[in-house]
Amino acid sequence: MISKKYRISNSSRVEIVKNFGKKVYSPFLKVSFLPNGLNYQRFAVVVSTKVCKISVYRNYVRRAIMEGSRRSLLHCQFGADIVFFVLNSINKKKYEEIVAECEMILKKVQILFHKIKLPINPSFETKPNYRKRLYSPLVLALKKTKYKNSSNI
Repeated sequence: MISKKYRISNSSRVEIVKNFGKKVYSPFLKVSFLPNGLNYQRFAVVVSTKVCKISVYRNYVRRAIMEGSRRSLLHCQFGADIVFFVLNSINKKKYEEIVAECEMILKKVQILFHKIKLPINPSFETKPNYRKRLYSPLVLALKKTKYKNSSNI
């Protein structure tokens, strides 16, 4: 089992990495990564119920991916948040196949991390972008007459 230090526990950070991070694909996994400003990597695994309805198998896949990431911690030395998204094609794969695929894709991530410079904290709007309401000339004329009539009373 991987130490708590190397896990992403905040779901908002997972969403930020998902939306703003660089993505790498393999036959079973989609990996998104983003620099975290630390000296070590942090991992999260997202296994949807669309992959398998049985929670025992989802936890099996999650443990296999975490084991692969734990094995690669010694080889890879860079600070990034890495999120694994499991694809449907992982069904009925053996434990060692999943671990090997995880280690292989983390080597790709390490190569890309050093080639591409990504921001540590990407800027994004926290307030929703409201659109200005547009009125037709007829509606504007009706509003003006309504306000004129109310001022006479």
